[in-house]
Amino acid sequence: LAGESLKRIIRPRNVIGVIVLSLGEIFLTSFALALIEPYLPREILEKYMELSGTVQVGENMVAKFTGSFVAPIGEEFIFRGVMLYFLLKSIKGLKKEKALFWAVNLVQALAFGAFHGNWYQFIHTTPFALLVGYMMYRSKTIVVPIAIHMINNAWMLLVMKHVGNLIPHNAVAYTLIAAAGFVVMMVGVLLVKRA
Repeated sequence: LAGESLKRIIRPRNVIGVIVLSLGEIFLTSFALALIEPYLPREILEKYMELSGTVQVGENMVAKFTGSFVAPIGEEFIFRGVMLYFLLKSIKGLKKEKALFWAVNLVQALAFGAFHGNWYQFIHTTPFALLVGYMMYRSKTIVVPIAIHMINNAWMLLVMKHVGNLIPHNAVAYTLIAAAGFVVMMVGVLLVKRA
C-alpha cells in the first residue's frame, strides 16, 4: 500500500509541479521581501543579522546538507504532520470545513513563522507555511510539503546568493521578479492539484 501511494505521488507531473511551485515561491517571497525591506524598522533587520550571524551555515557541507534536507523533514513533521493534521481532524465533517481549513492553516503558519524567532523570518516563512499547508491539504500527504521545503532551503542555501548577485538592485527588477515568481508558483500549484 505504501509503495502504491508513493507511485501515485512521484509522477512526472507532480515532481515537475513541486519544483516549479517551489522556485516560483522562492522568487515571489524573496523579492517581495526585498521590496518591503527598506520600510521595515531597523531593529528587525539588525536582529535578523545578529541571529543569522550566530547560526550562519557557512561553507560547511554537512551544515548545508542538514539545513537543506534534515531540517525540512523535522519542521514539516512538527508543523504540518502533527499540528496541521490535528487541527484538520478537529474540523473534519463540519459544515464549513473548506473555509475553516484556512483558519487552521493560518494558525499553523503563524506558529511556524514564530518558531523562527525573529520578525524578518516571520514575514518570509508565514506565507511559505500557508502554501505548504495548502499543498498538504490538497495532496493529502506530507511528502509534497517536505519536497517543497527541501527545494526551498537547498535553493536558499546553495544558489540564491549567486542569483542575487546577477539581479539589478532596484524596485522595478524586484517587482517584476516577484510577479513572475507568483505566476510560476501558481502554474506549479495547478500542476500538482491536477495530478
